[in-house]
Amino acid sequence: MNIKSLRYMFLIMLTLIFSYKSFSWEDFVDHKSGYYYVVLENANFDRVNAKLVEKIEQNNWHIIHTLNVDKTINSKTPYKTHLLCSKERLKNGVGYFKPIGLIAPCRIAIYKDGHDVVIMTEDLEEVIQLYKPKNKKAYECIKRVQKEMIQILNATANEFKRKAHIPQY
Repeated sequence: MNIKSLRYMFLIMLTLIFSYKSFSWEDFVDHKSGYYYVVLENANFDRVNAKLVEKIEQNNWHIIHTLNVDKTINSKTPYKTHLLCSKERLKNGVGYFKPIGLIAPCRIAIYKDGHDVVIMTEDLEEVIQLYKPKNKKAYECIKRVQKEMIQILNATANEFKRKAHIPQY
């Protein structure tokens, strides 16, 4: 390799590194046994929910129904559970493991906790362990879906949390 080729490769690597940094987001999601969650401090529920719905759709998932938990239990504290489906993921899942319908649809819950808004999704990798599918591709499919659910939580949180990192002058 000559010097010109090395410089070219170096520039490509720098471009990739900086473009990855500029288009990625922080990992705001935490995990507890059974679910992943993110807490948005001092957040407006309606604004966060609207952004969550937008991020769900941007990630090629569809809300097939929203449970208004707050209305069902006559609570004044906002609480919704969005039932999600991806036709492609469901088709793959059924092909690998017929009882996947017991796990589907995916769920993302959002609720107000004092001044904060909490968004959470179940840990599908833990749930699939209950069924012990023999097909390894079923696990891979669930991992892919889990990653997408976490990505939706992170993308939503990024819309609200990154603004806190802007220096105040």
